[in-house]
Parts: sequence; structure tokens; C-alpha cells
Amino acid sequence: MAGKSSKEEITTHDKCNNTKYFIEVKTPIYENEQVIGLLGISTDITEQKELENKVTYFSLTDSLTLLPNRSSACLIRPFILAKRCCSAIRAFNLLLALFKLACMLSRAVNNNPISSG
Repeated sequence: MAGKSSKEEITTHDKCNNTKYFIEVKTPIYENEQVIGLLGISTDITEQKELENKVTYFSLTDSLTLLPNRSSACLIRPFILAKRCCSAIRAFNLLLALFKLACMLSRAVNNNPISSG
């Protein structure tokens, strides 16, 4: 048995749609310089991967506010930042629109005072 082995991490889902992680190692089996088979070993690493994900989450998140902490600032993916910026812009535009509406209502009220009789 000789040949070049390959090793890869596989992500799949079970019938309940739970994510499962495996490490697969595959090695070709040769006889007279011909591949006659494949030896494969698959190891379930789901528990290890879930613990890694929890450690990463808690190391990058403030435990009190559940917001990203300073150490995560350089690791946050650009699309998350873009999404937050878009949300902030939408919120700002909404506040601006509400302010303009309040100004228009104030002008309308001040330009047409209610007569006292």
C-alpha cells in the first residue's frame, strides 16, 4: 500500500438539518503501479468544531452586551460591516425623515394658529 493521501474537512447535514463535521483521509491502494482500491477513514469532529465555534464566539463577543468586542474589530468580515453601515444609514434616513416631518408639522401649526374665538 503506497500513494499520495488526501485529507479534507467535510460539512454535511443530517435528516434533522443539524450540521455535522467530518475529517476524511483517503489513500489510494496500488498493486503493480495500478490503483486497485482506496482506503478511507472518516472521523466525526462535530463536537470539537462546535466547541471551537463557541470559543471563537465568546472570545470576540462582550458577555454583557453580546456585541462584538474590540478584539473582534479586525476580524469582522467586510460584509458584516457593510450590513451594519446600511442599517445605520437606513436608521439615519428614517430619523431625518421624521425630523423633516416634525418641522413641516411645526410650520403648519405655527402658520395657522387656532383662533381663540
